[in-house]
Amino acid sequence: MNDPQPELFTPMIGLGAYREEVAAPIRSPFAVAMQISNKVAQVKWTADQQKRVDAAIVTVAHRQRYFTADDIWAELGADFPVTKGLAGRLNAAVRRKMICNTGQISHANRGGAHDHAQRLTVWSLYGV
Repeated sequence: MNDPQPELFTPMIGLGAYREEVAAPIRSPFAVAMQISNKVAQVKWTADQQKRVDAAIVTVAHRQRYFTADDIWAELGADFPVTKGLAGRLNAAVRRKMICNTGQISHANRGGAHDHAQRLTVWSLYGV
C-alpha cells in the first residue's frame, strides 16, 4: 500500500532504535530578521541604552501623529550608538500596544551612518 504520509520515525543507524523526525517550523524572512534585530539590540546596547530607545519611541509617538525610525534616531541624538537593533525595539513597542504599523512606508533621509536609502515603516501611536 502506498502511504502518502512521510514516515515520522526513522531508524538510527547503529543504535537499534528509532528517533522521531520533527519538521522545523517554517519562518518567514521577516520573522528571522526581527529575531536578529532583537538579539542585536540586546547585545549591542546596554540595558540603559535600550531604555533610552524605548523612551525615545514613546516621546516621538506622543509628539507626532506619524513617525519613522528617522524620527527616533533624531530624538536619540548623533552620539547614540548606531546598531540594527531599532527595529527590534519598535516591534517590542508594538507588542506592548504602544505603537502600531500604519502599513505605509517612507524613505530614509537621515544621511550619515543611518542612511542606506532604505524604505522605512511609518508608525503611529496605538489607537490613532
